[in-house]
Amino acid sequence: MTDREDAGRVRGAADLDLPGLRLAGREAGAGAQRLLEREVRGHGLPIELARKPHLRVAGHLDVARAVAMGAADTGVATRDAAMAFGLGFVPLAEERYDLAVPREGLDDGRVQRLLDVLVSGEFRRELSALAYDARQAGERVAEVRAA
Repeated sequence: MTDREDAGRVRGAADLDLPGLRLAGREAGAGAQRLLEREVRGHGLPIELARKPHLRVAGHLDVARAVAMGAADTGVATRDAAMAFGLGFVPLAEERYDLAVPREGLDDGRVQRLLDVLVSGEFRRELSALAYDARQAGERVAEVRAA
């Protein structure tokens, strides 16, 4: 994610070593931080770029807020966080999110209502408006036996 002025400068992780670029990083162990470190390594850049950011923040919205306020030039956050602050967005990766429900919970009316929402056209349109791929929302993808 970048502010409007830097939108042309930062086109991906390979640009993170641009002179003077101020990065908003996340706390160690955060998924966004692990992604940043993987991307930095993958582009042959010094890992210190990811591990010693200009500014360290606690969440996706905090990254977007830092960029929007001018405290940082870029950082790893979700597309919806960037959209919330009117920022540019460069996708680095796609991730799938799963909802795990115990088998006995499938008969619970609340879980059934949740699953009904997940497969609804309205919900999928809302996710799509945020640029998420909602084609599999609500679909059962696996059944796993607990040990």
